[in-house]
Amino acid sequence: MPLAGAQRTADPAQAAAALRQVPIWAIHGAKDNNVSLDWDRAMAKLLAGGPTFRYTEVPDVGHDVWDNTYTRDDVWDWLFSQKAAKA
Repeated sequence: MPLAGAQRTADPAQAAAALRQVPIWAIHGAKDNNVSLDWDRAMAKLLAGGPTFRYTEVPDVGHDVWDNTYTRDDVWDWLFSQKAAKA
């Protein structure tokens, strides 16, 4: 669950293809002045409609998006509902 995340070297299309089956909930503050929202927004477009990807852009929050994320019950419910793939 990346919070205010960014990837500066990977190709977004290749990353999306590799992560298509990985449960990801990316959360970013809409007013983040430290880390650009571009990566998360690009991944949201590339993975839109997929069953394993969620993107939440929190309005009126900057880079410290974790302050309100870790107090949300739905975040913990989602995290604890994830299971490792069976080999």
